[in-house]
Amino acid sequence: MCLAIPGQIVQWQERDSVFASAVVDFGGVRRPVSMACVPDAAEGDYVLVHAGFAIQRVDQEEAQVTLALFAGLKLSAVYSTIGAVIGEWVGAGAGLGYLMLSANAQLRIAMVFGAIVCLTRIGLGLLAFVTWLERRLLPWQYLSRDDVALPQAEP
Repeated sequence: MCLAIPGQIVQWQERDSVFASAVVDFGGVRRPVSMACVPDAAEGDYVLVHAGFAIQRVDQEEAQVTLALFAGLKLSAVYSTIGAVIGEWVGAGAGLGYLMLSANAQLRIAMVFGAIVCLTRIGLGLLAFVTWLERRLLPWQYLSRDDVALPQAEP
């Protein structure tokens, strides 16, 4: 399985050689990238990067959608448990939502809070899984922004 992540070209380091390279921004984290496969790309363009090599240019909208994917996955992981409970409140005969409704009708408050604790743990578990997946697929998102020293222009 291959994974290519979009990034924006910030600054060319070397342009006219087989070893062409540029600094590419991945959501605030900047890394040097080989540009040998896309020598016609300009600063400000978005490129797909795989294993340190820019392999193709992409438009800005497509790049932004890809980068926003995990933010949406994190929200959906949390909201899915809320949606399941509401669905069980409306028409289920089993599940934690149904348990909460029947326990509430019987004034069994400890059972209601127990179901809430279980639902919280399920939601946090899903969120932790998506965060783990994001760290595995996009490890540079969690690195320090100062890890790469950018070359300074000489006056």
